[in-house]
Amino acid sequence: MTEISISGQADSIKAELRDLEAEYEQLAQNLPPHSIKPSHLQRLEELEDLISEKKKELSALNQA
Repeated sequence: MTEISISGQADSIKAELRDLEAEYEQLAQNLPPHSIKPSHLQRLEELEDLISEKKKELSALNQA
């Protein structure tokens, strides 16, 4: 891979990561104190997993 394509991939992953983190923060801030819907918690968990995966991808690219 060339330096440019790695840089482009890193930028793409960073943008996805920012979007995922923003969605996570928004959902986390809007958690109701009572009667939390299972789908709400499930989405938070999905976002946590996706964020973790993107961070690993970014780390792998930075080490390449």
